[in-house]
Amino acid sequence: MRYKNKIEIPTKLFYSFKTEESLKCNIEMVIDSEKIYNKKEIQEQKNLNTFVKNLQFTFSINPDGEISIFDKNKIEIKNEKIIKKIKRTTQFKKASQKLSISLKEKFKEKDEFFMSIYSQTPSLRTKNEFEKISNSFEIPDLYKKKEFEPKKPTIKDAELELKEIAKSKFPFNLFKNFLKQRKEFIQKNLQSVYEDNLKIWNQKKEKFDENEEYLYKNSLELNKKSKKNKQYIEDALKNTNIEIWIEYILENLKLPYNLKMSYEYSNNTVYGDILTPCEEELPQNRVNILKSGKASVKSKLKKDYKYLYLYSTLGTAIYIAGVIFNVSPHIENIILSGLDRKTNEFHYSIDFDRLTFMKLKIDKLTPIEAIYLFKNNANILSTYTMKPIKPLE
Repeated sequence: MRYKNKIEIPTKLFYSFKTEESLKCNIEMVIDSEKIYNKKEIQEQKNLNTFVKNLQFTFSINPDGEISIFDKNKIEIKNEKIIKKIKRTTQFKKASQKLSISLKEKFKEKDEFFMSIYSQTPSLRTKNEFEKISNSFEIPDLYKKKEFEPKKPTIKDAELELKEIAKSKFPFNLFKNFLKQRKEFIQKNLQSVYEDNLKIWNQKKEKFDENEEYLYKNSLELNKKSKKNKQYIEDALKNTNIEIWIEYILENLKLPYNLKMSYEYSNNTVYGDILTPCEEELPQNRVNILKSGKASVKSKLKKDYKYLYLYSTLGTAIYIAGVIFNVSPHIENIILSGLDRKTNEFHYSIDFDRLTFMKLKIDKLTPIEAIYLFKNNANILSTYTMKPIKPLE
């Protein structure tokens, strides 16, 4: 990559399709035991007191379209004889069809996730909007921690408490030395009551102080963030430290794959090289549902995959451009070029200008169509293959 500033934007946790586990689907169903076991087996179970009329099973489909069966304890059933009988039931056939449809939907969501980054391209802020934000910006005050109000219990407090208890426990009585009984009761329990009161007070104070510290730290974090954002808005209007703020904004993006980029800012223009994603990072397979209701998982048709890759790659470039334009109203042009990770060849180069970008109708155009509104160097074939090109300067 050609430019001095380097940044890597890792895949964020919200991308749930990174693990094959997330593509699994489960359905629970109950099957009559008579459809699985013969009369002899059922009688044996009854004799052993283990017979259950309605058996609960969980059917699970994996990303390859294979269905596994688990018992009520979530232990996979391996007995081929029982598996065959279960698969002959109406419940299994219904579950198989539902699981296949669910798997197909998950694969579809996975494709749409990669394509959706383009639709998240932000509208551009004008200089007036930056100025409004600057004028209305307020930095919140730091939270002032409060003192724990209840007084620390003393031995005297415990004595007064015990005196009241002693009065009801040992009431006035002419025939008993009730005063002596009260005194002995107080002396016997004084230390333990004092220690219990002190322990409870310390626990409440500790909890109170923890909450106050939490509120203070939250306000401190918000205060720092607000100061930084205020400084950012001021710099954006002054056209200073733009490269620093580009990194600050980009490193908080959420993308479906790791993005590596180099960039520079000069004469109101951002120059950037983006490493295009590895093919392995995009969805490779598709799901068809057979007449039997079973899911058939196969590799995508080459043209379909190329379209997804091209749509996602160009959509990401347009999204990145929109984000960078919003770093400062002084950014007039952004020249982004896509560099293939494996061949080290450039596959697209687009000169986004602010005026045209502000008129861009994301909901009306695909990213493949949108790039032709701008000065570009891209050689895209009808098969959605990108040929190597010379990047714009």
